[in-house]
Amino acid sequence: MRQPLKIRSLLIQSLMILLIVWLTGCLNINRPKQIVETILIPTGQPVQLTESIEAKVFVYIDGEKVKSNDKVLIPAGWWCLPDPGE
Repeated sequence: MRQPLKIRSLLIQSLMILLIVWLTGCLNINRPKQIVETILIPTGQPVQLTESIEAKVFVYIDGEKVKSNDKVLIPAGWWCLPDPGE
């Protein structure tokens, strides 16, 4: 009679673990639902950075467009504009 009791106990423990994992992972208890919205910006429109970013940039040296060797920190709030020549 000991064997069925162990199996029953193991089954109950497994079901409890699965229930806890399901409740915390699937029901999002105490977490607000997040709404994700994507806004498409028309090509060629200026945009303003909401966060600082690091990126390689083009600079003009003697009238020639040259890509920077290193990344540059561009602070939040700066505007990014399309190239007027393109």
